Amino acid sequence: DVTNLDNNISEPTENYTVALTGNVNGNTDFENLVVDNTAVTTNIIDNEGVPTLSIDDVTVNEDAGTMVFTVTLSNPSTDNVTFDFATATGSADQDVDYTGITGSGTITAGTTTTTITVPITDDAYAEGAENFEVNLSNPVNATILDGMGVGTITDEPTAGPEDTTTV
Repeated sequence: DVTNLDNNISEPTENYTVALTGNVNGNTDFENLVVDNTAVTTNIIDNEGVPTLSIDDVTVNEDAGTMVFTVTLSNPSTDNVTFDFATATGSADQDVDYTGITGSGTITAGTTTTTITVPITDDAYAEGAENFEVNLSNPVNATILDGMGVGTITDEPTAGPEDTTTV
């Protein structure tokens, strides 16, 4: 018996070949024993399917300076997974509350996460929570399950010297 081991890695079809070999002369259990030594190939078809990408939602105080989103692959792959990303304005103003970014990301073969860092700005305004989005697109070697990460910027609880305006 040959046992195929299951794993959680997305991978292409694999195969192995088995051939019977050896000397059967002198075997007295059979009147006439013929061994077919033709090789037989067995294909192992992956059952994990194409992995999926998801991005988390993040909330930080505006004093943090950056907001780090984590992009997660549902299971490891034997191939690098790439994708594009771009920020989109919500109630937060680009270039006032955060710096808009675009780019490409890679989750290297055998791993399941990477990060996207968005700079945020501590402004002098007392305001409620504001948000923006980081959107994933154009995946290669994966599909997108949750392609929108919501970034929520909260005002700091206590005003600092950078929040003082002299009139």
